[in-house]
Amino acid sequence: GQSGNVEPPPVLPNSEPSGGPVGRTWSTGAVIAIVVGVCGCGGFALLGIGGAILFPVFSQARKAAVRTNRLSDIKQSAIAMILYTGDHEDRFPPTGSWRRLTEPYGNNATGHFPTAMNARLGGKDSAKLIDPVRTVMLFGSAVDGVAGGPEAMAFRENVCAVAYADGHAKNERSADGLRFAP
Repeated sequence: GQSGNVEPPPVLPNSEPSGGPVGRTWSTGAVIAIVVGVCGCGGFALLGIGGAILFPVFSQARKAAVRTNRLSDIKQSAIAMILYTGDHEDRFPPTGSWRRLTEPYGNNATGHFPTAMNARLGGKDSAKLIDPVRTVMLFGSAVDGVAGGPEAMAFRENVCAVAYADGHAKNERSADGLRFAP
């Protein structure tokens, strides 16, 4: 051909103009109808058994995802708290306003999962903590933005997300043995 004139590709039989094969999509209802039609009433049993097997798997996966989201939220809050202390002579924020004061540092997890601050850290010098690796800084609670101790911890799915003063976070199964003293 002449330059500048481009011919479209030929459309092959049994293909879409895009070049892909002509296909049929199956709705869930059509698949169920086929299974029941081929297998008779046993098809319903197969579908029930399949659902019974898969439901707990999906349920466990959802619970694991929620635990991971809680841990991620508390880790984000911990990072914001550490950034705050760096800008305020290594001092933790006052317990009554810690959430508001750490928001400019990226602590915008408010509303996802309620988080509380260790009440014994309010205004304390973070550089003088005896054991920051073991000292609880933030934890999951029933009410967001409050301060408290082990009694305020909210265990969901048998775990509570906890952030420590050194910045690491993990899911704890019990408040026993957790350090709240600065």
